Order: sequence, then C-alpha cells, then structure tokens
Amino acid sequence: MKGFRILYENRVFNIALEKGSCGILIEYSDEKCKISINGAIKVGDKAEPCRWASFEAKAGDIVSIEFTDIENPDNPVVGWTESVSVEQELELYHRLKAELGY
Repeated sequence: MKGFRILYENRVFNIALEKGSCGILIEYSDEKCKISINGAIKVGDKAEPCRWASFEAKAGDIVSIEFTDIENPDNPVVGWTESVSVEQELELYHRLKAELGY
C-alpha cells in the first residue's frame, strides 16, 4: 500500500493505513521544535486517534519524507490522545526501542 517513509537521524518510520489518515505536526515554541507523527484509523463509523512517534528536533537536524510503497507499515499506538496512558507510552517506548535495536 502507499504511504510515507520518514527518516530522522537513524530512525525510520513506515507510515501507511488501509483506512484512515496520517499527518506530521511540527510545533515550534521557545526555541524548541517538537515533531509528532499522528493519525486516525477508521474503525467502523468512528475514527480512532493514533500516534507513531513524537520527538524533539534540533537546529540542523534533517527530516526526510518519501511517498512510496510500504510493505510492512509500523503499528501506531491506537487511542492516543494528549493524555495518553502510561501503558500506551510504555508500549510505544518498547516498540520503538526494539525497532531501533536498543
């Protein structure tokens, strides 16, 4: 399926959904830049919020985005909100840790 491959430092995020939407949010304040990869997965008649990653970028960092075929998309944390639960944060942490080989 078509999707986005996002590269940041040594991390690769393969973002694709069969039904839903995804986006990259860049928040800039107080000399800090936070990049979040969020979306919504369609479940029946509802759209459930989800998040693949969130990180703070520094001046000079390079972020690249490629629209391409994604064979093995990363699984987002579904049901994510700003008040994400500790369990969801831990799930995302452990998944990213394993994907990055740490």
